[in-house]
Amino acid sequence: MAIKIPTEVNSEMTKKAPKKRSSWLTVLLFLLLLASVVAFAWSYTNYQKAQQQLAQFSTFEGQQQLAKDQIKQLVDEVSKLIILPTDEDPTVATVLDAAALAKDQPFYKDAKNGDKVIIYVKAKKAIVYDPVLQKLVNVGPIYINENAQTESTAPAAPVDNTPVNQPVEPVTPVNP
Repeated sequence: MAIKIPTEVNSEMTKKAPKKRSSWLTVLLFLLLLASVVAFAWSYTNYQKAQQQLAQFSTFEGQQQLAKDQIKQLVDEVSKLIILPTDEDPTVATVLDAAALAKDQPFYKDAKNGDKVIIYVKAKKAIVYDPVLQKLVNVGPIYINENAQTESTAPAAPVDNTPVNQPVEPVTPVNP
């Protein structure tokens, strides 16, 4: 006894299966399109922000503001390790040739290239800070030569000076 399936039922079953596939395919394509639009919007927004920052930092005022922000961030990091003077803005320099500095002045014997030298003229304090290890390398008093010209200089060694707000007299760290 063979069971005969009417052709109408068989044709209905075959018609419903492609509809399920096409509805899943439609949902999948819609989700891919939505994800693409969101990714494009995110990329475009980030591109616009980058363009604004580039335009801002390409001006002298923008570069000064960036330098002030970097100094503030550095001072904030160092202030977690030591009490810093609050009545003056520091002069900040980057050590470029640590070997030459150590040879000329023992104060810099443990300094490495890339370390930051923070000088407080009024407080007569010099700090060598390692931003990678986030540690103080050395701290000491400085001697300010009162007879020297008032130019912005760093402690008698090749360093990269960051712009500062006021001229600084030449300083020499005093070894304790």
